[in-house]
Amino acid sequence: MVLNDPTATINALVCAGVVITLMFYRRGDSRHRPWVSLLAWLATVVYSSVPFAYLCGIYPHSSWLTIAANIAILTALVAVRGNVARIVDHLR
Repeated sequence: MVLNDPTATINALVCAGVVITLMFYRRGDSRHRPWVSLLAWLATVVYSSVPFAYLCGIYPHSSWLTIAANIAILTALVAVRGNVARIVDHLR
């Protein structure tokens, strides 16, 4: 069980923040782009596996570099309020 590992706890909380940010995005009047929707769904599924694995006690230790990358992704998602299309447009 990895409940005593602080890096695993921090990473699970950051990944849960990413999932919550993506789940509560409201499209409003924006245009629907299927591939961006698929990308957001895929990111939600991948990032939700970390907190579930942590809660089940099967999540291995995490490195500080992984935590830093996940914090950067969470910061970018919060900055655009969960709009994955805006992040993709900025990368073009």
